[in-house]
Amino acid sequence: MKQARKVLSTYSSDTFGVISALYGLGGLLVMHDASGCNSTFTTHDEPRWFGDDGLVFVSAVTEDEAVMGTAGDRLAADMIETANYYHPKFTAIASTPIPWMTGSDIDLTAAQIEESTGIPSFGFDVSGMKSYEAGASAALLAITQRFCTGEASTRKGTVAILGATPLDIEEEQLDHISVLLRDSGKEVICTSSMNGTLEELAEAKNAEVALVVSVVGIDQAEYLYKTYGVPYVIGLPCGPVTDRAVTDALEKAIATGKPVAVFEDAVSDETSKTMIIGEVVASRSLALEKGGARVIVPTQDSKHIAALLSAGDKVIVDEAELENELKSASDVYADGLYKFIIPSGARLIKVHHRAYSGRIY
Repeated sequence: MKQARKVLSTYSSDTFGVISALYGLGGLLVMHDASGCNSTFTTHDEPRWFGDDGLVFVSAVTEDEAVMGTAGDRLAADMIETANYYHPKFTAIASTPIPWMTGSDIDLTAAQIEESTGIPSFGFDVSGMKSYEAGASAALLAITQRFCTGEASTRKGTVAILGATPLDIEEEQLDHISVLLRDSGKEVICTSSMNGTLEELAEAKNAEVALVVSVVGIDQAEYLYKTYGVPYVIGLPCGPVTDRAVTDALEKAIATGKPVAVFEDAVSDETSKTMIIGEVVASRSLALEKGGARVIVPTQDSKHIAALLSAGDKVIVDEAELENELKSASDVYADGLYKFIIPSGARLIKVHHRAYSGRIY
């Protein structure tokens, strides 16, 4: 029963994480589902949908196909026809609960599409039951492995921003990061994948250093580091303290050639009554900015979360356990939807997280 919730919502799914990570890169994106997922994603999780006609579709699995698990051939045929019409740069299929449970072979369908069209195609066998972090991380890694290839030629003074999707990063935050990097003498050559292009992503291997602004970009950063030697910094600039910490860490990473997290030496106060709830990189960065705050991470689908937390921080996904943890809080930095379990007398400082409340707050 610990997975049941009576008050709080759930975070955006791994299916939506895949689509968000790849959105805007010129691909044909399909959610393998009966109906409904497309409208939920585009109206709640994807602000870019209102400004351009992204190629995001739903496969419209029928009842018979769901029961028999036979949607693959029809899906491949439909996507081949659509790809030949739109000529996308790639195609991608993200599974959802019913096709995942009935064993639809997403990888085989993607292979059929690529063999027929010659267009790079990806299959993501996500369940729709994990958080967006799992799907977005897998998508960013896959697209980087496929298109960021060949020999690298390091360009001095350049930065690749990794792990940026609207599920975690607001447009204003990305603008702030870009201005901060420019003012520190850096040139952004890749923003993966928010406001970026596939061609820019291919240039990530040539960056002198990478800045990872959310946990979904860490697998991508590790690939670039191990394959091309691009060092990376984990941290989100969110004020004077973290702005300076990020710029200093970038120089340190360049000088040493090794990864660094801006908050790696910061230890949370286990007795602090100021708590921060949210994505681990953003929350740990905000804790560094505010000083002394404790971090609570409400998701558990990234293998990197534990390593990024301090001794005073916790991963809590159970609603009752989280509500109990907050009883001693005086100030809580969290998305507005958490107001329903904030104790009387505590102050909620709203920090919008689109992956949680969409367009509600």
